[in-house]
Amino acid sequence: MLFTTQLFLLVFLPLTACAYHLADTRRARLWVLLISSLVFYGWWDVRFLPLLIVTGVVNWSIAQSFRRAPRDGLIWAGVVFNLGVLAVFKYTNFIAASVLELFAEPFTPWPIVLPLGVSFFTFQQVSYLLDVRRGQAAEYDFLDFACYVCFFPHLIAGPIIRHHELIPQFAALVAKHIDREMVARGLLLFVLGLVKKVWLADQLAPFADDGFAAAAPGTALAWQAALAYSLQLYFAFSGYSDMALGLAGMYGLSLPINFDAP
Repeated sequence: MLFTTQLFLLVFLPLTACAYHLADTRRARLWVLLISSLVFYGWWDVRFLPLLIVTGVVNWSIAQSFRRAPRDGLIWAGVVFNLGVLAVFKYTNFIAASVLELFAEPFTPWPIVLPLGVSFFTFQQVSYLLDVRRGQAAEYDFLDFACYVCFFPHLIAGPIIRHHELIPQFAALVAKHIDREMVARGLLLFVLGLVKKVWLADQLAPFADDGFAAAAPGTALAWQAALAYSLQLYFAFSGYSDMALGLAGMYGLSLPINFDAP
């Protein structure tokens, strides 16, 4: 499910936002966030939902174990686990092809599908484990930590956020309190991001495609393709970041600016 689809805009967002703001306790709000985030992620491919859940459980458990018995090996094992997950999905075919090429052997790529947002939630959890080792991370209960990892506005497209930038905001949630100004600002920022993505990035895509599709593009067409593609990438990433910040604001939460000076 993407931010620009009708399903998200007309069904998912209104239902989850209403359920969140009507929740009668802080923990109820967090459960709404967690469940809606898991539905959001699983809608793309439910097969990868266990991966998101398992990595969260493993990393939280490692942090808890380290607090009870501080051993650097625990943290480094967690880092290896996280980077191993990333390597399996992103680099298995590349490594296998490189090794077989050394022996002049043919290679047929394995049909490995890259989980959506795997880099984001992997590096977030690595940073948390390293902060735990340095003594720079508070102890969080599992619901707070799970919401930090799975929070759907930043889950698939960033921005990458640190635990201390989001989890303390969960503790400050007040049941049924609606910060109308923050919600309004969030809605405005979300709409601006949507405009960047749909009316700018997506409209520039054909100009880039035409240039790249030409067998022998002239100078003018090559410049058209290069500039159109550069602006397409900028407005797409910037737009998604704005939409993520805007969505968080609609839930009364604040994410760090990711595209202040690209």
